[in-house]
Amino acid sequence: MNKTFNYYSYLLRFWRDDDHSPWRATLEDPHTGESFGFSSMEQLYRFLDDKAMEDRAVEGPGSGEAQAK
Repeated sequence: MNKTFNYYSYLLRFWRDDDHSPWRATLEDPHTGESFGFSSMEQLYRFLDDKAMEDRAVEGPGSGEAQAK
């Protein structure tokens, strides 16, 4: 049986080197210390979306409490 998680926690840091540089980010899992680096905000968004969709794929369609309209 696959275990899904209903809660994730990350420490988010984001920065840019100057006003013309792109934003970069890191996420750190406070429970494991694992760190994920992103060279753009789009990569960060994709990671978070993939993480949410990963569990949703295991649960199957229609298993969430709220449905998108």
